[in-house]
Order: sequence, then C-alpha cells, then structure tokens
Amino acid sequence: MDMTVPQQIKIARRVSTPLIAVATPDQHGMTGEIARSFNGNAPPVLSWDCASGVSALNSQGQEMLLERQIDAPMLRNAQDWLTEPLVRQAISNCRDDMKANGQTVVLLSPAVDLPASLSHDVMVISDPLPDVDLIRKILTDTVRSAQASKGIPDPTEGELVSAVSAMRGLSSFEVEQATAMTIDEHQSLDAPSLFERRNSFIENVKGLSVDRFDKTYSDIRGVSRVRWFMERLFAGPESPAVILRIDELEKK
Repeated sequence: MDMTVPQQIKIARRVSTPLIAVATPDQHGMTGEIARSFNGNAPPVLSWDCASGVSALNSQGQEMLLERQIDAPMLRNAQDWLTEPLVRQAISNCRDDMKANGQTVVLLSPAVDLPASLSHDVMVISDPLPDVDLIRKILTDTVRSAQASKGIPDPTEGELVSAVSAMRGLSSFEVEQATAMTIDEHQSLDAPSLFERRNSFIENVKGLSVDRFDKTYSDIRGVSRVRWFMERLFAGPESPAVILRIDELEKK
C-alpha cells in the first residue's frame, strides 16, 4: 500500500531525517495534512512564508513560538528561495544540528529542483495528483454539499464517469473548485463545462496549451491503417486518457 506524504514524513522523523523536500500541487492543503498528522504527543509544528512569517500549526508550536524557538518548520514556496546562496547555505547548515536534535525542515514547492549544494542532503517526497478514486470522492462530496443548499439531483453513473475523466490531471483543490463552480452554474455535473474549466487550469501552466480540434475521424483520408489502429486503441480496455503533443522538440 502506498504511504501518504505525512506518513512518509513521520517515518523520516523517526530516523532523524533533518531535511525533507515535498513536491506538491497543493502546498496549503499539504501543510494542513502534515500538521493534522502530528496529534497526541506531537512535536511543535510551524510554518514560514515570506508574507506571513512564522506561524504555529499546533499548540506545541504555539508554545515554542512564544519562546522564540523553532523545531519543525515547513517552508512554503521553497523554490523561490533556493536560488539565493545565503538560503542554500543556511539550509545546508541545518543538516547536522537538526539531525542531532531530532528536528526537521520541510521544504514545500510545486516541483523539487534542488541545487547541487543540497542534492545529497535533502530527502525528496512527491505528492501525486489525485487518482480516479479520490477525484470521484471529491466530486460526490461537493455534490452532497451543494444538494443541502440547492436541492440538485443525484448525478447518474455516466455523469460521474465523465466528470472524473474531465478532472484528471488537476490537484484536489482545483477539482473541488471547478466542480463547485460548475454545479453553481449548471445545477449539475456538466461534463463539457468541467472539461473547459480543466483546460483553463492547464493553460495557466507556462508552456502548456490544449488543442481544441474541430475535426473527427470522418474528416481523415488516406491513412486507413492508422485509423484502424487508433479506433481499436481508444475502444480498448486501457484507452489513453490524454494525448500529449510535444512541438518543436528538436529545438531543445
């Protein structure tokens, strides 16, 4: 069974791992998950970002913050700071002292690209995008929440399948937001609307765009064997969820 990011962090802390980097599409959500995972006899948990400074995420952290001591800080948007030599050196300097004291620094960012000076000191953990089961749960939870106030009908199985397909590739937060907006607008899990919202999220990523073809197989001529193969591929038990086209690859 795959372990969650908080579970992996707890194991890492048991063996005194001092520096951890987490690649996650939802830094705020992951901060909350990590903080909630440390319950009972928990260490102080704090976070830092350039806008809010240091904040406590549990009662033990609040006590330590009042004492002006830092134990297990989580740094959000770490990628913005790792280009600074002073920050890289400060993180590197934490390694041995924090290992000896059972403390941990967690660097949160959308993607982990460690500089050479830290690549052998920091353990990297990846937070995957939600799978189809989690997407389905987010969809159904959002529908139930909307039903309490709007009285919309239950979605059919076909609508759920189409909605899950539309939301694949998005973070949990993006799925929840897109679903809530679509329900508010259409009073249902309108698949075309969900696909369009998904495309908007994708096109907000630099270098990515969504092809909106207006052609079908009926418009294709002269490649009968290609059509034969592709029709069977997409009708098969493991049909592709997406087609990725990398343009002008040779220039890279």
